[in-house]
Amino acid sequence: MGAQVESNARRNHVLTNKRSAIYSEKKVMKHKLVRKNNEWFCTVCERSFNSKSRSFCPGHKCYTDKNEIPAHLKSEWELERLNLRPTGNPQATLYKPTTGANYHSLYDIRESEIKDQTLPPVITWEEAKENGFLTEGKLKQQNLSPGATKPMVWDKDNEEHIPINLYIPDECQWSPRDHYITKTQLKETYLLSNKWIERLGKEDEIVPLGGPRYALLYSRQRVEKFLADNAKEYAE
Repeated sequence: MGAQVESNARRNHVLTNKRSAIYSEKKVMKHKLVRKNNEWFCTVCERSFNSKSRSFCPGHKCYTDKNEIPAHLKSEWELERLNLRPTGNPQATLYKPTTGANYHSLYDIRESEIKDQTLPPVITWEEAKENGFLTEGKLKQQNLSPGATKPMVWDKDNEEHIPINLYIPDECQWSPRDHYITKTQLKETYLLSNKWIERLGKEDEIVPLGGPRYALLYSRQRVEKFLADNAKEYAE
């Protein structure tokens, strides 16, 4: 059941370029061309052409270089990556002749709202690094278990995106990887007497050493939890 819920959640947050707004012929008009510097210039979308263009005009400023787009203008796809959806009309257009959908609407990010209220805030990988946020995988490498989810990021920047939760290391619990220790280590490292070892309980693993010899192994996590639960008595 849990796996199905997770699968459905991931599908709900798959983002594709297909969601970018595509202008249809009903939404566009012809260019209003004037001669300028030996080129034909559209006074509406501000594109220039070598000859009179018969292509459709989006009806407002049209960018052909993504690097020239002001920071506050985002495509619908980019807004979704921030868990936002536009509330206003398109303010400009990005023309990408190499894609199947040539025209992509651009919206003012200031005219948008949260799309999914159940998701934590969405940030970029760069922002995550600057603020010291870590993924669950990185936490495990530092022997930490996840605390409360803070913001999230998308796992990659191509067609499909899966949300990845981020955490603040200082708000996570120490959770060292478990390994087994011997009875000798209980006595020498943890200074446990036979009486304390008996209170600890039965060993977690019995490993044959060849012939009649074998080793009694204890879970380090269980040992340390046992000592933490009996910290006052253990300190005496």
